[in-house]
Amino acid sequence: MSQSTPVLDVRGLSKRFRQLSPLSRRTVGLIDAMAEVDLRVEAGRTTALVGESGSGKTTLARCVLGLETPDAGVVRIGDLEAHPGRPRAKERAARVQVVFQDPNTSLTPRMELRHIIGEPLVVHRAVSSRRELADRVAEAMESVGIPRDWARRRPSELSGGQRQRVAIARALVLRPSLIVLDEPVSALDVSIQAQIINLLEELQDAYGIGYLLISHDLAIVRAIAHSVYVMYRGRIVESGAPDRVLTTPRHPYTESLLHAEPSHPAWDLDVFDTTAERPGRSDWREGCAFAGRCGRALDVCRGEVPADVGAPDGGVLLCHHPLPSHP
Repeated sequence: MSQSTPVLDVRGLSKRFRQLSPLSRRTVGLIDAMAEVDLRVEAGRTTALVGESGSGKTTLARCVLGLETPDAGVVRIGDLEAHPGRPRAKERAARVQVVFQDPNTSLTPRMELRHIIGEPLVVHRAVSSRRELADRVAEAMESVGIPRDWARRRPSELSGGQRQRVAIARALVLRPSLIVLDEPVSALDVSIQAQIINLLEELQDAYGIGYLLISHDLAIVRAIAHSVYVMYRGRIVESGAPDRVLTTPRHPYTESLLHAEPSHPAWDLDVFDTTAERPGRSDWREGCAFAGRCGRALDVCRGEVPADVGAPDGGVLLCHHPLPSHP
């Protein structure tokens, strides 16, 4: 992996949430949403984060965006160490933008496009005049294929793909170094998905933006990601190049994700509905959290927390008994 300075460098990130009693609302336990997560995104590159629902992907994204404060670890955006409330937190926020899954809910329906796209410039005082504001908005609109003369239109007048282009323009207008893409095409028709993916790649080539892509769609990950991190129960269990991780996985959980793909020859609709024991996240303290679902689990898997044994391409592999490199 490249040793260049990343636009995002996450080191040892951990986050716990209180588990409340539904009756008394008292704290009855703690849930480890993330534990000792390391991840990096380089300029002009796409890092994908994959895993089933509840694996901790959203918590990690919220920590990167400054919407959650981690209990331990560091988030660095370029040369800034990102902590909410610190003097340079607003500068950090300007460097990181987000494109959400559904443009129908992420765009204010009453606002005109010029105000939706220009709002970040106003909030961050990134322009000094109305003329500069209008020019920056027009530039962002054109960069995503939205005509300048649509500036007074509202989201309801646009198609789903056009609304997502507006969301991308809004994220782009501050010229960030990092954009978090949270399932950016899953709410769109298949015919439109390819157009948006192509647009994201063109913008990355033009501006050198780093993307943190959160997705369940492994086909999209294969198409645009330069590296992939597989997350399970709050930990990164495997990482590396997509053509290796998604072709010859070494962790049994990664293999199960591949088997859950409709295009996979061994596709199994019930892959995540196994009746096997599903340990909670806190069970990482006693052994591998995937042991109760893994057909390769040994006694050591249930009794000892796995260490990183290293993947063949230099990535992470958190497994006592990994799959062979060439099955």
